[in-house]
Parts: sequence; structure tokens; C-alpha cells
Amino acid sequence: GYFHTAITDLTTMGTGVGGGITFVGYKTAQSAAEIFAGIDGYKENATAGNAAGAMRLFTQQDGSGLAERVRITSSGNVGIGTTSPAGLLHVSGTTDSAPVRITGNPPRLDFYETNADAGARNWMIRPDTIVYGDFNIRQSNAKDGDPQTAGTTRFYIKNDGNVGIGTTTPNWLLQTAGTRPFFTLSDTSAGTNLKHQFLSSQGGNLYIGNATDAYATTTNVTIT
Repeated sequence: GYFHTAITDLTTMGTGVGGGITFVGYKTAQSAAEIFAGIDGYKENATAGNAAGAMRLFTQQDGSGLAERVRITSSGNVGIGTTSPAGLLHVSGTTDSAPVRITGNPPRLDFYETNADAGARNWMIRPDTIVYGDFNIRQSNAKDGDPQTAGTTRFYIKNDGNVGIGTTTPNWLLQTAGTRPFFTLSDTSAGTNLKHQFLSSQGGNLYIGNATDAYATTTNVTIT
């Protein structure tokens, strides 16, 4: 088997029944023993023959008794601050303090796509080092690529609040950059081929027009 030590609970079968360990010591000299933390494994249900089991970790704040801090369900979901985790990792907080904190220089959060489709891409979000205090969302250039070392910035927020799409140096509150960038307003309640109105810039000219539902464009006004 996998294990060499067993802690058995001989209580009649039922939900919450299982073995556990407590960690005990003295909180002051010559005081009564105090339970500082605990861990248990227990049966998740009251169904005879169903061995679905979970695990709980407990700690104690001074004088408040043991409180559950982490739960791992029979399906492998992990809950921190919740007894019913709905995903692989479910974190719940009850105060204004951040329930999750990622630290580093700089910290980074990656989303790696495991689908076999050739169009799959990986994403990364992180505070940036181009200018400290900036924020960067990047996409890998190819399947299985590292968005940091082989990726493209898709969305950028400078430390002064300016937002860039297609640029990491936005000089205005919202700046888009690219080859003939478009800014489009789409009215989903409008009729066929009347939904999309756009502004576009190319070669020093500003174009105002509309687009069909198939995105064929018509320029109505050109400002040179």
C-alpha cells in the first residue's frame, strides 16, 4: 500500500467520520496543553459502501478554537476559506484583505492552453518592467509558446492610467496602434447592415464610415 501509519475512527459510519491528528503544546509555561492545529480525513457522505473521502486542515487563532482553513474534496478540488470548493482551486475571503496575493520581481500569472488545436495560445498577466508600475497582458505568438519570451503585448496599462492596445507607450487615456486601426461602435439593436459605425486612421487621414454585418466597410467622411 501507499501508507505505513493508519489513524482509525471507530465511530459508526456517517458523514464527517474519519481519523485525525491534532498538534498540541503549551502556550505559556506550566499552562494546560493547547491544540494549535489539526488535520483529518473523513467520509463525505452517509451512503453505505461509498468511500468518497475528503481532508481538512485546521488552525487556531488565540483563544478562538480550531477553525477549518483548507479543504480538499474527494474530487480533488481545494478550498481555502470555503468548505465547498467549486473548482480545482477556490479561494474565498470575508474581509477587504486580498484573498490571493502573488509576489515576485515581478509577479506573473500564466494561463497555458492544453487543447491540441493549432490556434491555441498561452496568456500571461503581470506588472511590467518596461516601466515599473505598468501592467501588461501578453499572448504567445505560437501554440505552446512562452508569452513572455515569445509573445506579443495585447493590452497595456501605464502607471499613470493610460491604456494601450497595440502599444506599450500610450500617451492618452486610451490609445490604439496598428496598421489602419479601427474604433467601432456596434448597435446590436440596429437592422441588417446598419449596426457598425467606425473611425479609422491611415496615411494621415481620418475616415468615418459604416460596415455591413459581413464587415465590408464604406467610408462616408474623409478628413485629411
